[in-house]
Amino acid sequence: MKSEKRKNWAGLLFLLVPLFAIILLAGFSPVGSILIYVFLFGIPLVILYSGIKSKKVLSGLNLAVSASLVLSAGFFSYFMNVYTQLPFGFSLLLFFVLALTNIIAIFFNWREYHIKSLIPVGITAVTIPLMMVANGIGKYAEEAVFLRRLPQYEKAVKMVERKMATGDVTLYWDDIPEEYSHLAYHIAGERLGDNRTAVTFTWASGFPVKHIAYTYISDGQMPEPGSAFRKKWHRGTRINEKWFRVID
Repeated sequence: MKSEKRKNWAGLLFLLVPLFAIILLAGFSPVGSILIYVFLFGIPLVILYSGIKSKKVLSGLNLAVSASLVLSAGFFSYFMNVYTQLPFGFSLLLFFVLALTNIIAIFFNWREYHIKSLIPVGITAVTIPLMMVANGIGKYAEEAVFLRRLPQYEKAVKMVERKMATGDVTLYWDDIPEEYSHLAYHIAGERLGDNRTAVTFTWASGFPVKHIAYTYISDGQMPEPGSAFRKKWHRGTRINEKWFRVID
């Protein structure tokens, strides 16, 4: 019995390792994108066929993946970068795989477990609102950190505006003074028109080309759609009178 269980878990790991590799390749290769769908729909059948039909084992897998998804969603919402995106993306894919497995498992397990065969599906259903709550908590924590650092951001704005006397300013990692280096990895100061300036602090980035920034606009008015600023930063939400959170 123990050897059979070891065989089942070994088979599951054998499937997950190439799946993880395919996730990494999917963004670079059409073949990877096709294979990811093959695995997505094929793994549930292979898992069940290989004997991982036990309600306890399936529920345990669901609890582990659900916990990973909820936690990674919160961290990714709080601070977006490749290192938080990868666990979230991997957990989300496994979640969908197990969701399909849970539905198929009902037909395998109903005769033996009856209503208890719905437990894995219940775990899946509960995970979705929990993930939304974690996402909201992450965003709330992000904004709280920004507001706590707001005096430092405003001090950095004055520094950039002084440099803008001769034109637009762009500061990268090595150019940013050490006292402001924890605020952003890229700071850009630009003129939006007569007596209007914008200072943008890019602090988060994801794969492949998604960025989040905090932008100070001197008159507190977001540039009109179609402007050069809005072509780069497509979406923006107001934080306070002169600050916005923008996404490209």
